[in-house]
Parts: sequence; C-alpha cells; structure tokens
Amino acid sequence: ACTVADAVESMRKERVGCLLVTRAGKLVGIFTERDLLTHVLHPRRPLTAPLADVMTPDPVTVSPKDPVRTAVRRMQAGGYRHLPVVDEDRRP
Repeated sequence: ACTVADAVESMRKERVGCLLVTRAGKLVGIFTERDLLTHVLHPRRPLTAPLADVMTPDPVTVSPKDPVRTAVRRMQAGGYRHLPVVDEDRRP
C-alpha cells in the first residue's frame, strides 16, 4: 500500500500539488497539499500512514465533455484548487 511518504516523494519529484489515487484504473481519491497539512502534519500522523487513510475519497470531478464554466463553478463552490477530469467509468 502507498504511504504518505511515497505520495509526498512523488509530488516533490513531479512538482505537482496533488495526486490522483486510483484502484483498478478508476479514481477513488485525491491527495493534495491541503490533505497533507490537515490530515497528516497538523494531527502529527506518521509519514508511514497509508495514503488511503488521509486522502480525500471520492472527490468531486468533471467530465472531459463538461464546459470549462462547470469546472470553474465546482471549484469555486467547493473551494478546490484541483478538480480531476474523469470519463464515464471514472478513469482519469
């Protein structure tokens, strides 16, 4: 199982602010810098914690066919900086 440390290393290496978490190719969660701060660092959880325990499960998404305004509205409504784009089978 992927740990928080694994995720942070990937984020640092790829210079990204979030990772999409998939199972069998389908989106099951998202791990963001905000998740790191609020679910790991603030409560002082170890970096060896499973990523599944601290990610945001079933994140709000958009379809590749959705207009940009739909994505912007969802991001504004939820206060999100990252919004996964998935197909009808929840594949990123």
